[in-house]
Amino acid sequence: MARRVQVADFLTVPATPCYDRVLMNPPFTRGTDMAHVTHALRFLTPDGLLVSVMSWVVTEQTRSTAAFRQLVEHRGGLVEALPARAFAESGTTVGTVIVTIPATRPADAQPTV
Repeated sequence: MARRVQVADFLTVPATPCYDRVLMNPPFTRGTDMAHVTHALRFLTPDGLLVSVMSWVVTEQTRSTAAFRQLVEHRGGLVEALPARAFAESGTTVGTVIVTIPATRPADAQPTV
């Protein structure tokens, strides 16, 4: 149950690390999913976990995805492919993945991308 609803551009909201879990489905256009996820990580408590639907593009090795991929690896995150057309019923056929990133890297983390 929501305790407070705030209407704002998420990327401008000051981050306070007060959430144990962040679940999200950010916009994918022009890599904005990476910006949203990176910002959302700042809201996690030290033992927190973020899980997000993201565009398949984050799995490609390009200059635009390099920093994000390094972040996921550094934190021991996990990137899992979803079935093709997983959200076709909702009107999009964009390839998607589920990205899971801990607030801090677990000692036994084995990143999988």
